[in-house]
Amino acid sequence: MWCVALLLAPGVVEAHARLVETSPSANATIASSPREITVTFDEPVRIESTHALVVMRTDGTPVPCAGGPRRDSDNTARVVCTPASPLARGAYNVFWLVTSKDTHVVHGAFAFGVGVAVRQILGTTDYPYDPSGLLANVFRWISLLGAALIVGTLTFEAFVLRADAFPEETGPALASLSRSCASLCRAGLCITAFGSILALDVQAAAATGSDALSAIPSLPTVIVGSTWGLAWLARVCALAGIGLLTWRGRPSPVSLGLCVLFIFSYSVSGHAVASYATLAADWIHMTCAALWFGGLATFGVGLKRALTTIEENARTAFTTTVISRFSAVALPAVAVLVASGVYGSVAHFVSWKSLTENPYGRIVLAKALLLIPLLALGYYHFRAGRRATARAFPVTVACEAALVIVILALSAILTGLPPPLPPGSDHG
Repeated sequence: MWCVALLLAPGVVEAHARLVETSPSANATIASSPREITVTFDEPVRIESTHALVVMRTDGTPVPCAGGPRRDSDNTARVVCTPASPLARGAYNVFWLVTSKDTHVVHGAFAFGVGVAVRQILGTTDYPYDPSGLLANVFRWISLLGAALIVGTLTFEAFVLRADAFPEETGPALASLSRSCASLCRAGLCITAFGSILALDVQAAAATGSDALSAIPSLPTVIVGSTWGLAWLARVCALAGIGLLTWRGRPSPVSLGLCVLFIFSYSVSGHAVASYATLAADWIHMTCAALWFGGLATFGVGLKRALTTIEENARTAFTTTVISRFSAVALPAVAVLVASGVYGSVAHFVSWKSLTENPYGRIVLAKALLLIPLLALGYYHFRAGRRATARAFPVTVACEAALVIVILALSAILTGLPPPLPPGSDHG
């Protein structure tokens, strides 16, 4: 499968913008004040903050940029600061904060000296709010978990829990499992709304170089003035539509259609936006993961209770029927999930060493290793359902769902990390 993915991959996708040049050079000593101070990246970047390029003396005194930091009109991958007045002799720190094509905020710093030598950043080393930090990862995980619950349970109810596919005597169990689907979907709606609101504040803080409270006034600007914000707005609108249509009713073609837009909004606010191929692969990957997880969550939460509503002699028939119907959805989803995951991973990697020598690679490797017991449990459930020996199903499926939750957490961390650099790259 890796060989197939390598043949199909259009090349390495570099998502986060990477610094390729500064002027003056890092740790350089120049004889006189520079006319401009610039940072240049390997792709066009956006400026969403007045802190896009900040020059400071080592005592923390800022050096004003005439007209503020700006993108070079001839090169949108370069950010420029023209000092409002000539720089005096001394050491200076330069902090930069820009938004990549993939909507991720990246930042860094370097130092230079006017008439004096410098070897490292001097004085203040405060960095802007880190979009790869703990809070950002937690909020992304919460939002992904809620999204998987919404899409997965709606699909499960629409395609698996069809009354005409079950014996009449299992009707009470079918109704009970359907109620579990609805409860999980409502929980997903609440979880996603909570996580999305907090994620917006984190993104605004990162983009503006401020903290969570100070970033609140900038929320409208971030929403309408950035790709990430527009994707977030589409996600919230889709979420509201799904909630209105399904809060007290069964899924409909319209609500399922909104799920497509809902999942797509996640793909266009991450690494995958770097190319159409990776964007499609990521959307398919997330959709299949949600289909799988939604069924597992429904089984784990509702199956045991559903079985208590019917006679014991009807329980095996109900369990095997619902497992069989879910397998018809889950097996293709898992196959596509693995294939799209391999494709997306290969598109972001340039060597086998990337899997062990880079944080991004180690997370991908951990996800791949967790997939092994996950697939083993899935195969066990498939065989148990076919053989009508699924008595321990509620317990083992809970284990399978727990593994998916861990993988979603790893996916949230992965979203905030930069993919590995190509070998021999001088990107800073």
